[in-house]
Amino acid sequence: MSIDVSLGERGNPRRKLGFGAPPIQRGMDPNGPEVRRFIGRVAQDLRNPSYYLPVVESVTVHFGGPLTPSQVNTTLGAYIDPFTMLPGSPPPGALSVDSTFVEPGKTQTWNLICGISWTLEPDPILFTAKGNAWTKQTVGARMPVSPDMYTLNDMVNLSSSTNSLALTSTAPAQQFLPAWLDWGKWTELAMYYMVRAYNLEWKMGSNHFLINQSLRNIAYMPTNAQDGSASASEEDIQVYVNRTNQYYVNNLGSLFTFLPIDRVRVGSFTGSGGSPGNNIGVYRPSRAYETVGATYGGMGLRNFLRGNGEIVKLSTPYLMAPGVPIGLRAHVSNTDDQLLMQRYFDATQGQGGLGPAIITPDVNVQGGVNTAGTSDTTFSAAGVAAFSGVELTLDASPVAVSQQVPTARAYYKGGPWKIRLAIRGWELDEATKNALADPNIQDAMQRECGCAFQFSSS
Repeated sequence: MSIDVSLGERGNPRRKLGFGAPPIQRGMDPNGPEVRRFIGRVAQDLRNPSYYLPVVESVTVHFGGPLTPSQVNTTLGAYIDPFTMLPGSPPPGALSVDSTFVEPGKTQTWNLICGISWTLEPDPILFTAKGNAWTKQTVGARMPVSPDMYTLNDMVNLSSSTNSLALTSTAPAQQFLPAWLDWGKWTELAMYYMVRAYNLEWKMGSNHFLINQSLRNIAYMPTNAQDGSASASEEDIQVYVNRTNQYYVNNLGSLFTFLPIDRVRVGSFTGSGGSPGNNIGVYRPSRAYETVGATYGGMGLRNFLRGNGEIVKLSTPYLMAPGVPIGLRAHVSNTDDQLLMQRYFDATQGQGGLGPAIITPDVNVQGGVNTAGTSDTTFSAAGVAAFSGVELTLDASPVAVSQQVPTARAYYKGGPWKIRLAIRGWELDEATKNALADPNIQDAMQRECGCAFQFSSS
């Protein structure tokens, strides 16, 4: 087997071709010392915990956040096929690909494949932060007032002294919308539906399947401080907001910037002349929203996959020829769960266009991004004085003012995620491969190790 430097086992013979021993030959006496020594090493490693199985080949695909609709359909469509993904040309939406293959999906030596790994890695920190979406600035600009709530009056009325918007302190026609940042949770929800939507299949030829079973029974998620040690604490969101905005602009072409909240609405005044038509909101500065309660360790996807180990051992080791496409990939089996998975990986939540998604309570509830200085249908219905939907102003003589609030919300998704696929076992030289095809040596392996072999053709 080839050396795995990451485990610091440069001199370990079990990680070299034929365990670093002289190769056994076809026709050797199965009870001879060379053959029995080889079989003993195989039997010992098969009795060891799964993580002792060396990695033969692996591919890790890195994603920096949500994807565009076209990237989702291309990379996470009918098949998810990491072994064919190239480091020099990552699939649509991926930031990078780490691969041990010299030629994608094909090995260079004979391999005795004893196990496989399909690993899902979401970000270990989860939280939801409230904020606002604001028209992306192309030059340096001051951050506008970013409140926890605002009304139509705040967006329409102008301050007579500065000729700027009472709420945002920016020019009319810029857009503003309540938003929230979902950091990490969306990836686990997407992965939850992924493992239900796909089967992991290993296909050789037209009709021969080595594996064809639900990904739910194979996928594995690293511990990430779960299983009794997950915890919650406060996280400052500034770094995460910055990372999210950079990703949305650079990778998704977003036209909006996520802003954390820095003001709390306390009410409104009737404005100049004491007319309700000049109603302007009052906001006090606040740092209350700078931190959020974060969960370390994830929301429990690993518990859903409980019982799955990092490595799934094959009931029958597979002797695979070099230069043959491996054919190990995930194939969709449930389009309902696939659709849910794709929506969570999609920055637009299945709506199309550019992220972030603009969400309303129902498809027939009007909504959209609020345009400053414009009275439009992106706000709720007007309230009626003395009945509902009104607000008493903070004037010395309070006035009941009808208020309309934004209907839609902008959904931002932040956090990286990874998919890793690996095959595990041993690389064999030609002589050892030929020896394992010897019926007498096969019988000895079956008796000592419980191994029967499947062979691929070269």
